[in-house]
Amino acid sequence: MRAALSVGALLVTITSYTEVGNIVYVDVNATGPVHDGSSWCSAYLDLQQALAVAGAGTEIRVAQGVYRPAPVGGSRDAAFVVPSDITLLGSFQGCGTPDPDERDYILYATVLSGDLDGDDDPNFANRTDNVYHVVTTHDVTAATVLDGLTIRGGHADGPNAGPSVDSKDQGSGVNNYHGQPTLSNCTLVDNYATNHGAFNNHGSATLIDCEFRDNWSGNVAAGLYMHFETDTIVIGCEFHDNTTAGKGGGAYLKGDSAPTFSGCLFSGNSALLGGGMYCDLNNSPTLDNCTFSNNVAGPGPGRGGGVYAVGSDLDLVGCTFQGNEVTDDDDSGGGAIYMEDGTLQLDQCDFISNRSPAPAVVGGNNGGPGGVYYNGTTATITRCLFDGNTGRYYGAAMRSTNGSDLTVADCVFNGNNSYYSAVFNKSSVADFSRCRFTNNEGNYGAITSSGGREINISDSVFLNNFANTWSGAAIAAAGSGTYVVTNTLFAGNVARGDGGAISSY
Repeated sequence: MRAALSVGALLVTITSYTEVGNIVYVDVNATGPVHDGSSWCSAYLDLQQALAVAGAGTEIRVAQGVYRPAPVGGSRDAAFVVPSDITLLGSFQGCGTPDPDERDYILYATVLSGDLDGDDDPNFANRTDNVYHVVTTHDVTAATVLDGLTIRGGHADGPNAGPSVDSKDQGSGVNNYHGQPTLSNCTLVDNYATNHGAFNNHGSATLIDCEFRDNWSGNVAAGLYMHFETDTIVIGCEFHDNTTAGKGGGAYLKGDSAPTFSGCLFSGNSALLGGGMYCDLNNSPTLDNCTFSNNVAGPGPGRGGGVYAVGSDLDLVGCTFQGNEVTDDDDSGGGAIYMEDGTLQLDQCDFISNRSPAPAVVGGNNGGPGGVYYNGTTATITRCLFDGNTGRYYGAAMRSTNGSDLTVADCVFNGNNSYYSAVFNKSSVADFSRCRFTNNEGNYGAITSSGGREINISDSVFLNNFANTWSGAAIAAAGSGTYVVTNTLFAGNVARGDGGAISSY
């Protein structure tokens, strides 16, 4: 949640600033008669004037109101070019108020708008006048701070010049090249890009308590795009209802990067691959206490409603995946996570009511897991919960295939429903220890394995699982693989075919 709000009570954080250092004031409602930036009522009327005179160490305070980088009919190439080593603060009450230095990100919003003519319509219509980039932060240091700003209406639909500041098809809200800015308490909303999203990060930005909402991209990353070799830090940020026709609705992580996401929320985002997040080759992201809810992959051969990763090394701790979905009948799915190659570590993560695309009882021969799909992946899963996930065919909670290597410990699988019940394992090695399988339902077992590989199950419990058509309500073992079960309890498991607990065929 944004720093300005407290969930439940809806309390507003209000900060009053005192005079410190070199301060320049901007207020579209300043009464004058002089507008030299020296005080609130003598403030510059135009933010561009303040940026033009700001040197290193300057703090620019911007009052509530709407500010545009160019006048009506101005050039679409215009942008708020933020120089290095300044602090740009928005959301002040401003001139003529009881306390002009009081800040409130909701009540006194400072809006940097790319809509030069002030005539934007819904669904990104009537945008031919909008600037390509609202804000640019090129070659700035980590001492460059933007705080308390709403950035909206960028429309990057221009020519592509590759990974260059000259490209006009990316970074519609903020375009960052080789910069290390810190953005806090900022909202990027209603921005449009043909290519790389609302925030195009070709540097190493730090994002704190920011919100990405209702942005659109035709290719990748409607919200946040990270290019090669960016060690971006993202703390307490929210990604809501961002949409791309390609990869990574909320965020897209390019290769050779090691970003960190902590306490972030991805909700209602959509993409063909990775509704919440897409991780490309050679990425090593760390996600700590993040939530992915109601994100969607599809239509088409959609994969990874929450996260799609290929050739990456993911480390997730304390994360929750709930209500994420793949919408079509592709045989891979991964309502929560789709993982191809690479390595995955999950610790204390919850997977609840994810789906891909429908429960087993409706029949059909396609559809991957509602939970997690592994393809050629090395995965370590500890202290995780898989509850109420649904899949059409290959396991509601997990599917592993093509030489994956799974180590699963101290996990709970409850109430998952698919043709192959909770876990489907094909041509992979899997080791389950101290796990609990309860109330899972499908045509086969809570764990179904085929493909002649090795399955080890120890110190675990299988309770009240149901195979509603075939065999092995707890474990259904097909093929010539090795299955070792030790110190494990089976109770109340029911199969309409052979083997209420275990079937080997």
